[in-house]
Amino acid sequence: VVLRRMTVQHGYSADVGGAIHSATSADLRLASVRVLDSDAVKYGGGIANVGTGRVLLVGSTVSGNRATEGGSAIHNEAAGTVSITAGSRIVDNPGDSLDGHAVTGGAINNEGAGGTIGTITVLDSVVARNEATTDGAGINNVGDGRILVERSTITGNRTSASGAGIHSVSGTVLIRAGSIVSDNHAGNEISTGHGGGIYNAGELSRAGTPGRLEVTKATVTANTATGDGAGIFSGL
Repeated sequence: VVLRRMTVQHGYSADVGGAIHSATSADLRLASVRVLDSDAVKYGGGIANVGTGRVLLVGSTVSGNRATEGGSAIHNEAAGTVSITAGSRIVDNPGDSLDGHAVTGGAINNEGAGGTIGTITVLDSVVARNEATTDGAGINNVGDGRILVERSTITGNRTSASGAGIHSVSGTVLIRAGSIVSDNHAGNEISTGHGGGIYNAGELSRAGTPGRLEVTKATVTANTATGDGAGIFSGL
């Protein structure tokens, strides 16, 4: 399925996938698409990928979306893949809730439900100015999943918890050449947050290996936290 040069806006779900819900093993391609101002009570205010397929964003924008549990912009439920490429922008999530429920989830959520391993790739794109009251305002890698950021910018994200730019529990996070993680902030006046730029808990995966963080030829700068590790916090 290909969506091209269109806007998907003001969607609502009482469960998962406010604007777009993909439950297939096939590809869903969004080319120059805007996903705006949509709302899910649980996960994936903008886009929810709950199958094993791939959601590919090419030069697209996901902004102003909301979710309570996680993935105000994008939620990857299980063993699927979400690829954010070619100047795509995941910015300014969440917006206001349409029905008044509390909005706590960060922008991109890689859930790994049922012990599955999902993948999020961010290539030549921007994840910026997203907010959360839970871990991972920009990207939250909840389980054993994989996160790859290459030639991309993670900036200006804010959480009252930990890992404002990127938060990972037990999976793999690779920050590669040309990427910038900057000006993210974890914690607030009443809550201690660690890892303003990147938080890697380093917990053991189901396979018994600790979470992995690798930063190669990238820049981590000007991040702040009320707790430890303003730039990078690692629990290893």
